[in-house]
Amino acid sequence: MTHGFVKFITLSGAGCTLGAIIFMAFFAKSTRLKSLGRLGFLPGCFNINEPVLFGTPFVLNPLLTVPFILIPVVNTTLA
Repeated sequence: MTHGFVKFITLSGAGCTLGAIIFMAFFAKSTRLKSLGRLGFLPGCFNINEPVLFGTPFVLNPLLTVPFILIPVVNTTLA
């Protein structure tokens, strides 16, 4: 039972980037982010999120960093 709980918390790797990948692939206005989302979709389904982490400006962009940090906390609280 604990294994399922831990798997739910870490869904799609560090920072739970699967939601960001889906948003970038289908709703982003930037062609760069849209193509990165499409390229990172299949690896993101298998918890490989390095293309998204290293391809997007998560470090110095508060609009991306705050959800990246808060979504795992929300997933843990909901689980």
